[in-house]
Amino acid sequence: MKPRILALALAIWASVLGLAAQTPRIQFELGYLRTWHADDAVTRRDWIQVPGTWRNPATLPGESQYAFTFRDTSWAYRFNHNHPMFTTRIRLGAKPYSRWQFCLIQSAMWNSWHQLSFMLGGEVSYTPNPTWRLGLQAGGLSGYHLVHTLERPALLSVDGPEGGVFAGANLTVDYRINPHWRVRLAGNHLIAGLGLFYAWSPKADPAPRT
Repeated sequence: MKPRILALALAIWASVLGLAAQTPRIQFELGYLRTWHADDAVTRRDWIQVPGTWRNPATLPGESQYAFTFRDTSWAYRFNHNHPMFTTRIRLGAKPYSRWQFCLIQSAMWNSWHQLSFMLGGEVSYTPNPTWRLGLQAGGLSGYHLVHTLERPALLSVDGPEGGVFAGANLTVDYRINPHWRVRLAGNHLIAGLGLFYAWSPKADPAPRT
């Protein structure tokens, strides 16, 4: 992970922790997401030197530039299906029990390449009743520094070959078991996920007026 990305994530979380002492609008969420992918793996291809094939270029015909034999090789990088996640939400609206909610969200997750990924974005959600919650999350996900060398165009990074930040969106459906525990179905056109999450707020919202 790039130091600047880590520094940005730490700065965001420091500001979040500062807000937690001042406002009831923050929520922490810890959970686990099991995912299924449209393609189980992505493939990277490259020409690599074959060990033990070095030759003196002077003995080769013409003006040879290479003294090794190269082999066209491919590697399959399998996707990780197990994602522990930690997320913070800051509600932007002043009405805690409004059916429509808008939040700033930050998240950390263990990704497929054994790196810690950070997500920063926004979330809009609709709660038709106390049991169900529908949401749309959109933002950037960091920590995929190897993916720019893979072939599938859907995985190209948005900030160049030295990047590793992707823009994307997820649809979520939450079933609330109780005020803290929830089951979540999440996905987009490439990934579907099912998980269990525990949510907690350092300051509870005031109870709704009856």
